[in-house]
Amino acid sequence: MHDYENLNYSALDDKSIRSKDFTQERLIASGLSKQRNNVLTAVAILILAIVLALHALLLISDGWSLLAALPIIALLSVFLARSLNLEVRRRFRVLKFALDNNLHYIAEKAPATRAPIMFDIGHSKIQSDILIFPNQSFCARYSYTVGSGKNQSTYHLFFMRVKLSRKVPHLILNGKKNGVKLSPAGHHVQELKLEGDFGKYFRLFIPPNYHIDALQIFTPDVMQTLIDIGQQLDIELVGDELYVYQSLSNNPYKSSNDMRNFLATVSLIAAQFDKQVKTYSDTRAGSVASGRVHQSGTLVKKRINKYLRIVVIIIVLLITFAIPIIIRLAAVNYFEQMRSEYQVPQDPTSRCLDEYRLHDNFDIFQQCMIESR
Repeated sequence: MHDYENLNYSALDDKSIRSKDFTQERLIASGLSKQRNNVLTAVAILILAIVLALHALLLISDGWSLLAALPIIALLSVFLARSLNLEVRRRFRVLKFALDNNLHYIAEKAPATRAPIMFDIGHSKIQSDILIFPNQSFCARYSYTVGSGKNQSTYHLFFMRVKLSRKVPHLILNGKKNGVKLSPAGHHVQELKLEGDFGKYFRLFIPPNYHIDALQIFTPDVMQTLIDIGQQLDIELVGDELYVYQSLSNNPYKSSNDMRNFLATVSLIAAQFDKQVKTYSDTRAGSVASGRVHQSGTLVKKRINKYLRIVVIIIVLLITFAIPIIIRLAAVNYFEQMRSEYQVPQDPTSRCLDEYRLHDNFDIFQQCMIESR
């Protein structure tokens, strides 16, 4: 495991860091040059919009001039510029933290993998403020959107990925006390009830028939550690990777203490899991030495049975085409019975049918039939 305790965290508390503290090459390499330019462009557009709006307002006022509104424009412009620039300034601090500790920093990118269920939820997914450690562990902010239009919601969280010694089945631990929306809905899973008070704080989802395997990994020591320091976390084990998710309301990048505590927590949890993983083997995958996990140990999405799919298609076709035709034929048959009852001539272009087609009103048709007797 990486020695997170000896990192230099001071940059995360330094509010005075600006883009001038970095070379242009460094800003371009990290992706922050583009972020800074986007903010400056947004500020310029907003200032112009404010000027035009106030100018239009003042033109219809009595005795006012645009010159009198300049102080208001200046104050609003400063406020907007400061607000929009806070995001980039925060990223400058994260970049400085990365440079001070020889870490690789990436401003933002789309998720590179869909293996964790979290990265398979929603759309418009983006990872930002990515810090890559020498041992290839990395942490980042993550946002994604579910739904569309008025029913659209965007979620934000913070996560860290740590490599494990061996591959394990796909396991999902959902903490009941955090705001992370990690859910195995739509996948073939079973919920495993663990002993003691563990179920008060977490729900554990496993692939079908992997109960014994899960108990080899979630030992009493691991469960106690999670209860003690991990109640605000969601955890996902997939392949040889451990993903730890945390609500962005507890963003570790806010301060040095938050970052130090988060990394210490993840490091301890990862060490506990890795201790169990080293002795784990999936006997379904062949020899113990292979280190592989059988395909049944991965979570797969539920698929609609092919016969059920055919039935659904037939029902949709009936609703779309067959049922309107049946209703129409029934109506014509009823009209014919009405003609017979009221002894109306069997003329397919009779006045009563014309009246019905014109007004689409059964009462008019019935009245016409009575009058035609």
